[in-house]
Amino acid sequence: MAGQNGLKLSQEGTTVGVLGGGAWGTALAFHCVRKGHNTMLWAREKEVVEGINGPDQENSMFLKVNFLPQLAGLQAEPSLTASACNMHLQLLQLHSCMQVKM
Repeated sequence: MAGQNGLKLSQEGTTVGVLGGGAWGTALAFHCVRKGHNTMLWAREKEVVEGINGPDQENSMFLKVNFLPQLAGLQAEPSLTASACNMHLQLLQLHSCMQVKM
């Protein structure tokens, strides 16, 4: 998968933004981190952001099982603008489109 400027997700060290903090977006973000990428996960829900940024790095709202590894390189952000800045590759995972204030 190639992103802006021909960067590939397979290139370690790519900065990735995952837009959507549901079960699929969270799993995708953890996969990117495990592959060596700094990853920013955008989520609307305060509980998701706090859970991902907390010591257990979990998304108890959408991913009920706690099987996620604790990894450096993952950060959740409630601001869509902050999540989208300085990303080499952005992955959009939203099952519904809603109006979001930036």
